[in-house]
Amino acid sequence: MPHFDTRRTLLMNPEAARQTLLQNLPAIKDVTITDTGNSIHIDRKRRLTANRYAMNGTVNINGDELSISLDGLGSMHEKFASEILALLPEGATYDHGLNAALAKMEKSAKLFGFREISTILDDMQSGEEIQMITTGTLDDNLGIIVLTNLRAIIKDRKLMGSEMKEINPTSITSLSTGKKLTGETVKMTVSGSDLEITALPHGRGTELANLLRQAMGGSARPTASAAPVETTPDPVAQIEKLAELHAAGILNDDEFMQAKAKALGI
Repeated sequence: MPHFDTRRTLLMNPEAARQTLLQNLPAIKDVTITDTGNSIHIDRKRRLTANRYAMNGTVNINGDELSISLDGLGSMHEKFASEILALLPEGATYDHGLNAALAKMEKSAKLFGFREISTILDDMQSGEEIQMITTGTLDDNLGIIVLTNLRAIIKDRKLMGSEMKEINPTSITSLSTGKKLTGETVKMTVSGSDLEITALPHGRGTELANLLRQAMGGSARPTASAAPVETTPDPVAQIEKLAELHAAGILNDDEFMQAKAKALGI
């Protein structure tokens, strides 16, 4: 039988949160509280018109940690957990920096990644803080990339759901970026395997790479073992520099034209 667990860190008084849940859980359609002990036991009846199977579970508060555990057929567990969490006042649980990261995210990316974004907090660990969220393509699958202070999470969108990959920045031995008309790319070698993320929004690939480099630099790995970081030259900046050298008389006309052609890849 499918099982689902999620947990949140409470920012409100734990006993107040417990009383709020005891009072409001029966307000969720078809939900009955079967035990009000240390763990609140709940049942939810099957409802064919909502395409929902019967479920049962527990809601437990231990210190400042709230945990929800649900069992039942079907795929409505996450939605049910969201309904339970919505009973608490706004700001009652720690968001791990999610709202701040979403504020910097492109509107189109938010719309595309809505399904994956809605479950990010279910994947967070204690003490984990989200630094950025963006979208990209990995192995021809569109998805979202979440970078935290502990790891990078890539959620590839599949036909029947999503698949999550985790990257420990200290396992990255080489990292490079590139720019195309379709967006930016980030290439990396992780534990000996090559990985390339493409179609990142312009500017976001560079931001992702810079944050990953900071995390790599904080590791105890000797820098001599790391492959050199590659960068993609900016042709416009190169030509501007060449023009300055030409104007200063350091390059003659022929040298300037040859260097300009090389910068443009001609």
